[in-house]
Amino acid sequence: MPAATRPAPSSADALPVGDPETVGRLQFALARSSRLLRETATGGLTPTQLAVLGVLLREGPRQLTELAAVERINPTLLSRVVGRLEDDGLVRRSAQEQDRRSYQVSITDAGRALAEGLRHERCLALAERLARLDPAHAETLFSALPALEALADQLATDRKD
Repeated sequence: MPAATRPAPSSADALPVGDPETVGRLQFALARSSRLLRETATGGLTPTQLAVLGVLLREGPRQLTELAAVERINPTLLSRVVGRLEDDGLVRRSAQEQDRRSYQVSITDAGRALAEGLRHERCLALAERLARLDPAHAETLFSALPALEALADQLATDRKD
């Protein structure tokens, strides 16, 4: 059922774990933190362009159709995004030998340098914010890292289904 047609949950609705208020606070904190961190260093790229560079950096060359599926982006839109990245010299598109209509996309050295530089800037920005927290809060966040990684893995697994 689309979100727009779902009935609004009440605070009495049971959740599989946690109470609605606490789970809602966690969701809000994660979403807000993620959004604000994404704005930290963009290199003038859109979130979609950054996501494509990130996939290519982590996972290596991908067919355009694979990238569209991974990022859940319309292939036509993704083709335009990749075209802009290609124009900027950040990715390279090459036709596949077995099917000349199919393209593989790979990150260039310039794209790798930009993506790694932006990742470093974001890590530095996060570390600076963590250093300004109460040390007990920072330690709690570091201690929660395995649980947050497990949550991210679960979300990624559920997304593939």
